[in-house]
Amino acid sequence: MAPLVDYSGDISWDWYIEFSIWIENKNDLDRKRVSSGINKHKIEKDRRAQAQLMIDEINRLLKLGKVIKKDPVPEPVPKLKIEDLTIIIAIQRYMDNNQASLSKNTLPDYRKLRNALKDWLILSVCLNIQFL
Repeated sequence: MAPLVDYSGDISWDWYIEFSIWIENKNDLDRKRVSSGINKHKIEKDRRAQAQLMIDEINRLLKLGKVIKKDPVPEPVPKLKIEDLTIIIAIQRYMDNNQASLSKNTLPDYRKLRNALKDWLILSVCLNIQFL
């Protein structure tokens, strides 16, 4: 079920619990490793006690038939032709594609940058400013 990988009791290594769980959307097993909470203990006995609590809970859930159902992957964003790409569209596409990995403070900053740049470009076109 869920064995503890403890490197023969050597606490200089990071111990973990390894198990497989069914991924419903993939119709396949996925191997998982869990180590949170185990390696903070510096005494072997404490590590084993913490690991046993976790193993018991993991095995209980696996026996109950616990599975993982991941949300479907969204459709990829269609590619743009480079000749149709403007700087404003490029910034927006970057924000859309990387939204999950950007921090909550970064997105508003990018929006401000995009809007300021857009306003500046519109103003420069209206004033017919020549660039190098």
